[in-house]
Amino acid sequence: MADGSGRRTSRVILQTGGGLLNLPLDIIADILSLLPIEDILRCRSVCKTWNGLTKDSYFFKLQFRRTFYQMPRLMFISKSENSVFLLDGKQCKAREIALPTVLGCNLIVMSSCNGLLCLASEESPNPVIISNPITRKYIVLPESVNVSYSFIQLVGLGYDPWNMKYKVVRSYIDNSKFTRFEIITLGEASWRQLDVPCRVVCGRNSRPIYCEGALYWILDKKFHNDGNGCILAFDLREEKFGMIALPPNIRMPTGNPGLYNGSLHLLNVAGCLTVIADECQFLHIWQVMRNRDRGFSVRYHTSDMHCRWSVFSQPVLLDWCKDSLLLSVSKFGVYSERDLVEYFPDRKQYAGHHIRGLPKWFRSCSFKPNLISPLDCCLS
Repeated sequence: MADGSGRRTSRVILQTGGGLLNLPLDIIADILSLLPIEDILRCRSVCKTWNGLTKDSYFFKLQFRRTFYQMPRLMFISKSENSVFLLDGKQCKAREIALPTVLGCNLIVMSSCNGLLCLASEESPNPVIISNPITRKYIVLPESVNVSYSFIQLVGLGYDPWNMKYKVVRSYIDNSKFTRFEIITLGEASWRQLDVPCRVVCGRNSRPIYCEGALYWILDKKFHNDGNGCILAFDLREEKFGMIALPPNIRMPTGNPGLYNGSLHLLNVAGCLTVIADECQFLHIWQVMRNRDRGFSVRYHTSDMHCRWSVFSQPVLLDWCKDSLLLSVSKFGVYSERDLVEYFPDRKQYAGHHIRGLPKWFRSCSFKPNLISPLDCCLS
């Protein structure tokens, strides 16, 4: 039974070690929504009441709101791109989750936002799939009529917190050799073309990153002659593009040709847009803070890794904690087996991590698991 606000108003009697507790269902829902997603799924096996409660739309929305204040978790993507692995750090294991497949299409995970994944092909504009890997539910977006042929496309999923809408932005390069963009809001019937203030070319390996109401891409430096790197930002509320000029010290040394394209990449680290670049034994980190009134500010941090990485190691920063860096390190090259390594700068020590169930090759993304259905996102 629910009141006018949608809250559950029935009560349930729980047997405890100290006796009986008579609790309203909305209190139980409030408590359960604070649990990690794995524990919520286990609670469904406790009793019929909890099973029904955690499958109720009110509980979905309550748990979804909680995730906005939670730290994102790491999700690993297998080489085949047909499954993902959600990291359970406390249990030191990874839970494998199958992804939806479409016959004849090589879909890959393009982006992640608030517990949803965007799946698409790099070469074919259709289909584009929005999936919640926790609930195994997904939707297929309307086909684009604007993109008939593309050398390569990148698709980003983002959330407009002001209007509470999910939006998908596609970047693609056509015969003009410059990047074009189109957008669709979940629930709309067609894609819309976007205007870019200047000609840009997004880096081939620069998958869009969502962070705090905006999508970001690294621009290909070969086509931008200002001497420094640039980030393209798209405000999902205003649906307008902007440029973030990276500081001059982000220039890679001339003694390392090609290091920019191979090593400079974007991450969402603890809800903050982060630019990562490695230079031999140093790891450079720029945190980009967004302020709607004052624009962007950049905070710089560098860490001496006390190890000269070879071209075969390909270290990739996955997460940055207060006193350590979590790295993915290759054994023999880009597409060989990878290991999880934690580095403690203050102690100048490395520690390997063995995660049960983790595939031999993987890439990662930040992920906030929830129970919201992609179809509900269309109806909101």
